[in-house]
Amino acid sequence: TCLGYFGGVFSTDASCMVAHGFTGALHLWTCSPPGSGATAPGTAATAGSHTWTPVHALGGHFGAVADACWGVDGSCLLTVSTDQTARMFTDVQGHWCEVARPQVHGHDFTCVRAIPNESGPSDASSSPDTSSPFLYVSGSEEKVLRVFEAPQAFLDTLAMARGAAVPEHAAAQPKQRAFGAAIPALGLSNKAVYEDDAGSGAANGGVGSGMPGGGFTQYTEGPDFAPCAAPAAIQGPPLEEHLAQNTLWPEIHKLYGHGNDVYCVAATRDGR
Repeated sequence: TCLGYFGGVFSTDASCMVAHGFTGALHLWTCSPPGSGATAPGTAATAGSHTWTPVHALGGHFGAVADACWGVDGSCLLTVSTDQTARMFTDVQGHWCEVARPQVHGHDFTCVRAIPNESGPSDASSSPDTSSPFLYVSGSEEKVLRVFEAPQAFLDTLAMARGAAVPEHAAAQPKQRAFGAAIPALGLSNKAVYEDDAGSGAANGGVGSGMPGGGFTQYTEGPDFAPCAAPAAIQGPPLEEHLAQNTLWPEIHKLYGHGNDVYCVAATRDGR
């Protein structure tokens, strides 16, 4: 990572290694013996050498959790924290893990609430119904409420995490869904990034992978160094390096008005 690691430890049999960094995240690598054929694309390894491959590790907030709610199709848990991040968790093959970090703020969060979807809850084992947008609203010590909408990269990632086929993107939608989002320099608002921007290098319009076997070619210097942050749909639980910068949701509204701190927020049942 850009900030380096505070420390690390090998397992008792030296087959894996765990390191921890400034943000409290754990980074896990497993070792493949020579000749195992487990070398991942983009990973340097010579004949007869061991190959170290990054894999998903346990994660979570490193500050106090200020609020939480069930979001998206009712099977995802959205949390906000004083560590200034919003995180989305869901069940992936019997294991709850973080699949997105929709908002990385410059202020401590105080509240969050999902805005009900007209399509209602769906089966957690299937692709989410994308006929209606998935929205949430968050508040922080800046006293502004911000509304976010799930991008296509998140919906594709969620579908693949559940073992479902990636839904076809509707080409004739009245409003094109953003593929992801990015934060401009010195900014706090997540700006929408569309698939058409992929050709200019602003986004990765393809389906990559945060796990061995698909996405290492996106990081020529290794998975810990991603110089060009870009949203991407991935297969399997994302690595910390992907979560930290590539899973933002675009901001669609700001709600001003309060002069004092905002402590809670709610939404009507019809989402209006």
